Amino acid sequence: MTLEAKNIGRKYIRQNKSFDALNNVNLRISGGEFVCIFGESGSGKTTLLNCLSGISRPESGTVFINDSDIFSLREGRRTKLRNSEIGYVMQNGGLLGNFTVSENIVFPQTINGFSVNEERLYEILSRLGLGDVADSCPEQLSGGEYRRAELARAVYAAPEIIIADEPTGNLDEDNAEIVRNFLDEQYRSGKCVIVATHDSAFVRNRYRFYRMKQGMLTAEG
Repeated sequence: MTLEAKNIGRKYIRQNKSFDALNNVNLRISGGEFVCIFGESGSGKTTLLNCLSGISRPESGTVFINDSDIFSLREGRRTKLRNSEIGYVMQNGGLLGNFTVSENIVFPQTINGFSVNEERLYEILSRLGLGDVADSCPEQLSGGEYRRAELARAVYAAPEIIIADEPTGNLDEDNAEIVRNFLDEQYRSGKCVIVATHDSAFVRNRYRFYRMKQGMLTAEG
């Protein structure tokens, strides 16, 4: 599995001025690679992840999965691709308030007609320490539990590409370490993992590191 951005660009208007959220960004990542993207708030990290996941269309350039242009697909087909091949942990993804943790995790698959894989669900709940809150609603969760539940939902369908926007943001160190370790396991199992973060603890591992600044992406180290 490969994910590649080729020359993608996107502009935004802020206070009647145009600026580059993405400026000719290129990135290629294959299975068994972990990419960390650092950068200040407003540097373009979230815009990049939204384009890589197929949620937002770049104004120039495009994104390929296994050499297939995802933006040449119809919206419905692209949505199915996201649900099967891409697990996206948004910065403010939001769990469904009237669903339990377990129901939230399986919802993206069940709404597309897939039956619940109880073994897979139990495995993820256990690995992320969510077994005791599986039947709880989001409002009953701590911040760390809530974030781990969002991660569980993103990986339940066993996607080959995992994209996470600030997955350890605002978490205490114990919860952040659980999330970091889980993402590391996904990478070591052969997944493509892309993380936008301010968390310097990711530097402990031998990942690929990039810096985002004013919409431009440059490799570090």
